[in-house]
Amino acid sequence: MAFETPDEKGPAPARAYVYSGEWVADCTRPGCGCVEFLFTPQKMNGPRVLRKPFFACSNCGQQAVIDWPGHQDEIMLLLRRRPIPQTRNWYPQDHRSRSTSGSPTGRRSRS
Repeated sequence: MAFETPDEKGPAPARAYVYSGEWVADCTRPGCGCVEFLFTPQKMNGPRVLRKPFFACSNCGQQAVIDWPGHQDEIMLLLRRRPIPQTRNWYPQDHRSRSTSGSPTGRRSRS
């Protein structure tokens, strides 16, 4: 399947959020339910450090621009203070996972 960079007129943007210390986004196609990493490894089995230029679903092929929060560096600095990677989660204010997880995130935290 060939991937083309999506444009602003395409599907809704894929909203970036942090799950277990990794930037991810949900597929925007209704009913798909796939979640994709938004960074890729620079080398085999390496850490995910290369930011993807657009969202591409490996399940259904949906492509979309990525809606990144404006304060990504601040979010990651705060989350890295948590010693357990599975607790390093951040969701945008009105993200559906925020309400189901009970996470008090989605706003600029000072702790």
